[in-house]
Amino acid sequence: MTDRYGIKISQSGYDVLEEDGENLVFSSEYPTVTIREKKTVAVTTDAGAGGVGSNTYTHGFGYIPQALAFVTTSDLGDNWPGAYVSAPQTWMDFLADGYLYEDFSVYSTANVLTCAAAVYSMEYNIGTEEWDYTYYTKTYNFDVLLLMEEASTS
Repeated sequence: MTDRYGIKISQSGYDVLEEDGENLVFSSEYPTVTIREKKTVAVTTDAGAGGVGSNTYTHGFGYIPQALAFVTTSDLGDNWPGAYVSAPQTWMDFLADGYLYEDFSVYSTANVLTCAAAVYSMEYNIGTEEWDYTYYTKTYNFDVLLLMEEASTS
């Protein structure tokens, strides 16, 4: 192990000179990402516009950054209200007579990050034998980590 070099940090109680892998908190031998910026981007959907909405954040990096985004689902569903999920994601929950759909997406250009959401429910109408759609106005907060690493565009 003495012929290797780099930076390692071990968990408390473990000898950094003897440990590899699972007992290390950090090792420069393994790929890591660097967080350049953390932002919360609020997106409000509009029931009158089909339950969709988006918002942008100007990061101004000059390159397309890799991004990790997370959002909390609404409290409208019956089984998993308020789940913290990664985006992009299409989240489905059950209602008494149908389904609740929430769709979350995040994308970036060299200078602007866009977060978008859509929320609607579908309930089957036995009388008309058709699905009835209901659209919602809801505000979602996207927790976004913008990374130093550039996104691959190929």
